[in-house]
Amino acid sequence: MIPEAEAAGGQWRDVTNELTALAARMPSDRWDAPSSCGAWSNRELLSHLATGYVVRIEWFESALAGRAAIVPPDIDAVNERNVAAWRPAPIEAIVAEMLATRDRILQLLEQLEAQHLEVEFDRDGRPVRLGDILATLSSHDRE
Repeated sequence: MIPEAEAAGGQWRDVTNELTALAARMPSDRWDAPSSCGAWSNRELLSHLATGYVVRIEWFESALAGRAAIVPPDIDAVNERNVAAWRPAPIEAIVAEMLATRDRILQLLEQLEAQHLEVEFDRDGRPVRLGDILATLSSHDRE
């Protein structure tokens, strides 16, 4: 595995381990309370973190396949649909989904080669290198 992917994977593994440990410790009456992230409850925020990697997964898959990325035009709507779909789910199922997503991303990271780091994608109307995406992979979940 290239060093950049190994570092990103290790950091993201640590972050998801922290999140799953936090989920295991959180009292059940706190899951439907407001989170520190906008209007979402703690359950909804966890659901977002478990399912919110649609774009990153597409970037990795398209770079590996040598094709243009196909990104939903309204990612906020995708996030809202994912959160709504997981709203009735038990916390254990949401955590399992988070770990499955992590495993998928780690599999993709293992396949990256140095030339993939130079592939550019559009992020909010500006180009961004896959290498830069790797460098900030864990920052979203840490916030």
